[in-house]
Amino acid sequence: MGLYFNIALFLPLEKINQKQIYFVGTVLEREDSNNYKNKYLIKVKKISDCRNIGKNINKIKAIKIYVNTTKDINFEVGDIVEGFGTFNVGESSRNYKGFNNKSYLFQRKIYGSIETLKIDKGKSDTNIEVFFYKIKEAIIENIEKEFKRENKDFLLCILIGKSIRNDNVKENFRNSNLSHILAISGMHVSYVILGINLMKIKNRKLLLVLELIILNFYLILTGNSVSCLRACIMNSLAIISKLLHRKNNIYITSINTFIFLNLYNVYNIFNAGMWLSFLGMFGIILFSKFIYKIFIFKFKIKNLILKKIIEISSLSISAQVMIFPIMMYFFNQVSFNFIISNLATFFLIGPIIILGYIIIILIILKLNIIVDLLKIFENVLVGILLKITDLISQNLKFNFFIVTPNILSVFFYYLVLTWIILKWKKQNIKIIKSVLSTKKIIYYLKNKRVKVFVILFFLINFILNSNFNLTKTLKINFIDVGQGDCTLIITPENKKILIDGGEGNGDKYDYGKNVVFPYLLDRKINKIDYLFISHFDSDHVRRTNIYIRTYEGKKCSYRNSI
Repeated sequence: MGLYFNIALFLPLEKINQKQIYFVGTVLEREDSNNYKNKYLIKVKKISDCRNIGKNINKIKAIKIYVNTTKDINFEVGDIVEGFGTFNVGESSRNYKGFNNKSYLFQRKIYGSIETLKIDKGKSDTNIEVFFYKIKEAIIENIEKEFKRENKDFLLCILIGKSIRNDNVKENFRNSNLSHILAISGMHVSYVILGINLMKIKNRKLLLVLELIILNFYLILTGNSVSCLRACIMNSLAIISKLLHRKNNIYITSINTFIFLNLYNVYNIFNAGMWLSFLGMFGIILFSKFIYKIFIFKFKIKNLILKKIIEISSLSISAQVMIFPIMMYFFNQVSFNFIISNLATFFLIGPIIILGYIIIILIILKLNIIVDLLKIFENVLVGILLKITDLISQNLKFNFFIVTPNILSVFFYYLVLTWIILKWKKQNIKIIKSVLSTKKIIYYLKNKRVKVFVILFFLINFILNSNFNLTKTLKINFIDVGQGDCTLIITPENKKILIDGGEGNGDKYDYGKNVVFPYLLDRKINKIDYLFISHFDSDHVRRTNIYIRTYEGKKCSYRNSI
């Protein structure tokens, strides 16, 4: 169904790509604008080629697209607009495994953008979806008005799913291995459900129905991100099981949710967020109690505070066991900051989210006096959290950039992990004792089968992830870095030569860090033998120093650079 839906949309939209079209639609949301354009998300009611306005090429109605207008044109949520413009389905990646804007938009069920030549406003739409988007807009306006500049961006991100705009904050959370906080997911949904249960509604069925309604409202409010959708669907199925007096099986629920997500949108299969969400959840379910028991049994801990610290650490380790190959494959990064960062922020993020939602409710109810009091505490908590992530990011250098692993290596890892799970599915004290026993570990290491398996494991991964030029041919790669130039040459002797680094749009976008460096890692290159700079115009040389400046020569080496 999802595949049919996307093909049925994609094929007719491809026919009008880069052509002038006529459209009619309802404004749902105003996106972040730049200095020259306003950007709106609209739900299209009609879209047609300008040469045949009477024929609606969109057989399946109600698709979402972006509309870009000049700065002087302003619309409100719910306005019905019509106009003419140039349609673009989105740009595919211009470099191997580079950012694919088309796929990114399709994952969000947004099927293109229009650069308007003429646009007019008609009547306002009043359907239920517009109502929810108006509530969302009001929340955004009030948070931006009520909170400090450095805090409001973060709060909009974790409370209603707005993309965080501050690059430094994003970098700090990524380096601290806390990016999951910035994505609306199961943690956020659990706090929403906790808040509903605190209402102390005695009628159990009424409480469960209320949970279902609020979860659906929350899903619309936060923009239907795949991680939030996963959490809401799984919790909704659990609630329905309770209403029907049926036992909820977490594994069956997970499989059904996974199937639904990919039927709902086939492009979710390429979404790293979906894989991280599912695998992180499975890691916690499968390993957290096991790891917790190992620590408790080994060190005989009875102190309640230490037990809580170990419990939090066990959750973090369990999730990392499952997601780190995905992090390596999609983001070329492995971080060991996660235990310290999760411990440092665990007792802050919960109160920040709960207090944030309370403030949103009070804003809607227009209880401004209480809002003024609570926002003081919220600003303090957010300030502490952002300071902690900044300190961890700057001072704990446990992040490692690695070449992109072969997809077969990732598959092989999960195959081995599945075997371990099936082998040790009964998590009892005997297994814990055997894991902690030094004699048992030595016994396994001396076992011939284990030795052969370990050798094969590392040998296969070494072969799959090597970058040898086996064909002994000269390879020349031209890298698209916007305005500037950049060329990668691999000689028959497997020497890597990089010519120029490019600049693109100056300080607005770092092509060295965001394009050239991932391009090298995707080709399993972690060492440049020669770096040539053709001349010293900024679009050729300015971003070249990203390798030396950011990685301090530890991950990339340079010889005979000029």
